[in-house]
Amino acid sequence: MSRLRRQVLYDRYIFMAYLAVLVAIPQSVFAWGREGHQIIVIVAEHYMRPETAARVQKLNGAPIATHDGSGAREQFNWLIQNGATPRRVFISHVDMGLHGRQTREQVSEELISIAKDGGYMEFDTFGQESYTPWRDLVFLWRSICDAGFANRMLISMDCNWHWENGKKIFEGADKPNADPDASRRTYAYMMTDAVPKLLKSGFSQKEIHTFLVDNPRRYFCGE
Repeated sequence: MSRLRRQVLYDRYIFMAYLAVLVAIPQSVFAWGREGHQIIVIVAEHYMRPETAARVQKLNGAPIATHDGSGAREQFNWLIQNGATPRRVFISHVDMGLHGRQTREQVSEELISIAKDGGYMEFDTFGQESYTPWRDLVFLWRSICDAGFANRMLISMDCNWHWENGKKIFEGADKPNADPDASRRTYAYMMTDAVPKLLKSGFSQKEIHTFLVDNPRRYFCGE
């Protein structure tokens, strides 16, 4: 057995062990929520080797999605340097870069550079003004589209909640945000609220179809 295949099997065993631990924990279920994110970070930092994702992609051609929040370019560079195929990589939560120290102009420039190099980016903070104001989202999308890279944008919903005493608690519903609309941000929100708002903000039906249909098909099919 080659060294690469042994490493893939090792990473698979670690992942299965992690799932077994989650099943055995008799506590509240988090998906994702603060605790869910912390669990994933701990597993990734201590048990996943840096080259794993790129190596697995070399073996089976699987697409790679990362969990961003910030540092989109750094993640993209690291994956490509380790052998990942740019058109089979998307960086998620890229709109969260605006929640850090970068200006929206800097974030736009960074994301356009990823698109130029063949990567995809995913936006999903619709309706979460405490994370990314709508006007800033529109600025990013329009900047990327005007630069000619609408074909590198994916949009979805970041649906976060946890179960507590038999009740589903949505992220943002409690303090400090206390957002009364938090429970409305399910996956249906994309079609009931986000798409109409995109149209009102000047995006065409063709552009929205590109984000929601054409780009996911091309990305996951490896076109």
